[in-house]
Amino acid sequence: MIKRKYYSNSLKLRVLRDYAESGQSRKAISLKFGIDPTLISHWVRIFEVEKAHIKENVLVVPIKKSKIDRESAMEQRIRDLESSLKKKDKELFFEKLRTHTLNTIIDGAIGEQLNIQIRKKTVTKQ
Repeated sequence: MIKRKYYSNSLKLRVLRDYAESGQSRKAISLKFGIDPTLISHWVRIFEVEKAHIKENVLVVPIKKSKIDRESAMEQRIRDLESSLKKKDKELFFEKLRTHTLNTIIDGAIGEQLNIQIRKKTVTKQ
């Protein structure tokens, strides 16, 4: 029977930090620390290693979500973003309409009827 090796959290932290910060391959890191590259792959998957997850010598372990949970969360995020985009498009449409209406009022009704030049002519100084 093969005895399992257990690695301390401090070793995992050093390996994952080195992997995240150095930009070296998993194979190079595994040779450096004398561990199997698939183990690094496993730790990366478990801890979802990014630079943001390793802070101040503390390994932040995210709650593992199933693939279905992640996909449904991603689909919900897409729906939320699409809804937000539709809302912003509607706001933009009404703002353009408002701007056009105000410009028409300024140029047409006020300027022509009262014979007042409201807008200044832009002149470049030399």
